Amino acid sequence: MKETSLEEKKEQYDTITVLYDVVDELTDGLEGLPLNVQGAVLDSAEPFLGELTNSTEVLADEYITISKEPASKKSSKGKIEKALRKIFMALEAFQQQMMELGNGVLSLLSTTIDPVLVKLKKQTEKILLIFMQMLEISLDRIIRKHEVDEFRRNNREFINNLPQVSH
Repeated sequence: MKETSLEEKKEQYDTITVLYDVVDELTDGLEGLPLNVQGAVLDSAEPFLGELTNSTEVLADEYITISKEPASKKSSKGKIEKALRKIFMALEAFQQQMMELGNGVLSLLSTTIDPVLVKLKKQTEKILLIFMQMLEISLDRIIRKHEVDEFRRNNREFINNLPQVSH
C-alpha cells in the first residue's frame, strides 16, 4: 500500500471537516425558513445537527490518531464505524421526521434543505472511502443492506482497487 503524503493527509482531513461546513449550511437553511414552520423543523433538526457535529469530531480526531500512530487502527476502527453509522442513521431519521411534518413543510424543505442533505450524504461517503483506505471497515455495521449495494455499485472501481478483501 502506498504511503500517503502530508498533502494527501491534509486533503483527507479537510474532506472530513467539511462536515462542519455542512452543519452550518443546514443551520442557515433551516433558520431561513418561514417562522410558522421554523420552530417545528428546528426542534427536529437540533438532535440531528448535534449528532453530525459530534460524529465529525470523532472522525477528525480518529483520523489524526491513525495518521500519527498507525498502530492505533484497531482501537479506532469501532469508533469510526460507530460515528459513520450515527451520521447515516441520523440523516435517515431526520428525513423521516421532515416527511412527517407534512407536505407544506416538505415542499419548503425540498428546495432549501434537500440539496444540503444530498451533499451531506455524498461527503459522508467520501469520508467512508478515506477510512476504507486506512483500515478494514465493515460496511454492514455502518449502512443498511440496500445502501451497501448502492455504495458498492457507485464506488466499484475504487473498492476493487483496495488491498482489503472484505468490506
